[in-house]
Amino acid sequence: MGRMRGGKEADKENSNCGHFIWIDLRHFLEEVTVKEERKLAWHMVRAGVWLATGESFQSEEPGWFRITFALPEGEMALGIRRLSKVLREAKRELLRAHVKKEEEMLIED
Repeated sequence: MGRMRGGKEADKENSNCGHFIWIDLRHFLEEVTVKEERKLAWHMVRAGVWLATGESFQSEEPGWFRITFALPEGEMALGIRRLSKVLREAKRELLRAHVKKEEEMLIED
């Protein structure tokens, strides 16, 4: 146990906080908008992983997400695997959307 302000004890062994990093996921968005950032975030939630959106922290530009290292290593690894799967699916969706737009442009010509 360590001391906190006010003389209260802090339980260092059972604390649940940690450091974080920002990751740039703008290239997984169809457009760099808050709406698309939210859409990607919900794909993550449905896959069982939660990253804080840049919107939640008043990011200057949509598409930035915050990964917080506050879980045991095994749980972090599981979250990263889930995130990787979501991002692979997002990339495929972007490719499909791009191909569809190209096809529409060819039909118009």
